[in-house]
Amino acid sequence: MRLRIAWGDPYATQYLVQYWTGEEAIKQPTKGAWVPFPGGVIANGNGGTVTLPLTSSPMVVRFVRIWMSESSNTCDSHGSADPRNCVGYAIREVSIGTSESERIPRPDATTHRPGPDHNFCSSIDPWHELSDLGSKQDEQVGLDLFTTAGTHADFPQ
Repeated sequence: MRLRIAWGDPYATQYLVQYWTGEEAIKQPTKGAWVPFPGGVIANGNGGTVTLPLTSSPMVVRFVRIWMSESSNTCDSHGSADPRNCVGYAIREVSIGTSESERIPRPDATTHRPGPDHNFCSSIDPWHELSDLGSKQDEQVGLDLFTTAGTHADFPQ
């Protein structure tokens, strides 16, 4: 099994590619565990487009996550004038499949369509330009607005 990640900037330099052992990762998060694939422990990521050999043979998995823990801190195309351009993680596309090819894994078993039941992100930060905005159901407010909105308790500002 192989996973292809097309990174943007900044990208993760340390991350885990994991699969879920339970039935429903999103709706039943206490009834299973996230386990790293044998080839899914990355300590020195370099960005760009990478194809990771996760396992030597196919596995049946329903949920896959990329747990990112260290950023490259490389700035995106908006430059370094605003420090938010240079922190965090950006993934352009993910594909998973069983191909031996270094190109896109085939068949691509990833669901590539927007919607609340297909792909989940821990955050979406489309603040750069109005053209970056998605539908309201997909957006999450940034911490700058969250900390001034009065919806938190004793959150440091």
